[in-house]
Formats: sequence, structure tokens, C-alpha cells
Amino acid sequence: MSRIHAHRLIEGAKVTEMLPIGNKPATESQARPLTKLPPTEQVNK
Repeated sequence: MSRIHAHRLIEGAKVTEMLPIGNKPATESQARPLTKLPPTEQVNK
């Protein structure tokens, strides 16, 4: 596993932990766009 991919997985996991049940992305690639948003906008209101 490359270092870059490991960082992507870590960031994706952080975002996924904040999302409510039922709205979790199935893959890291689905979570990746959310990592670019500010934390207040990452959660579904």
C-alpha cells in the first residue's frame, strides 16, 4: 500500500465516522470528496 493511499483511507475513515447511520459511503473513493469540505458541511443536516 502506498503512503498516499493510506492517507486517503485514514481521511475517508474520519469523515465516515461523522456521518449518520444509513448515509455511509460504501468505498473510500465515495468518501474522498467529503474530505475536502469543512467539518461542519461534511455531516448531513
